[in-house]
Amino acid sequence: MRRAMVTLTLVFGLAVLAWSQESVRDTAHNLSVTGPGAVRAVSETRVCIFCHTTHNAVFQAPLWNRESPGGSYQMYWSETMDAYGSSGEAPQPNGSSKLCLSCHDGTIALGSTVSSGRIEMRGGITTMPSTSESNLGRDLSGDHPVSFTVTDHLVTTNNSKGDVPLRSVSEMRNHPLAKLDEENRIQCTTCHDPHRDPYGNFLLTAKPGELCIACHS
Repeated sequence: MRRAMVTLTLVFGLAVLAWSQESVRDTAHNLSVTGPGAVRAVSETRVCIFCHTTHNAVFQAPLWNRESPGGSYQMYWSETMDAYGSSGEAPQPNGSSKLCLSCHDGTIALGSTVSSGRIEMRGGITTMPSTSESNLGRDLSGDHPVSFTVTDHLVTTNNSKGDVPLRSVSEMRNHPLAKLDEENRIQCTTCHDPHRDPYGNFLLTAKPGELCIACHS
């Protein structure tokens, strides 16, 4: 039974990677030598290896193949913010947002993997180029807040102040487009799909306003 479970897990993992590869290969997240973007490997042909592995994965996410970035971030805050009282009280990135930042904060080499070591990138590129809009750095104060939990109390408090109304937690959770994570947190993946990019910027829709009204009414 144990051997059967291991085999089933491996088959499932390979199926997930095959699905991801089928949709990722034509996007800038394909960092292999066949990738269409400016940032590509010197010789690595595997598409998914930069983020996923079937062996020796770390536990931040299923089959995850990158270390988590260390250090802290400056998070978004405004005087009308009800999720937390100040930038210093903001939760640090967690969940899928922390995974995204393992490339997009520019501190960890793009080709740095757990299972395969360092993969050499063309042009001597190591981290995300500092001139790239995709290098968010550690100052996220100008970006939409992420990694905080949306609660009914938060929604009620926000709406009682006459601020931009928020939808209920159940409405957000059941929205067909944007999604809270399993702990009802806003994350990068609420609006972006790292495996598909039919609309640009890996957005979930061609009309970004549709993502806004998934949470704001």
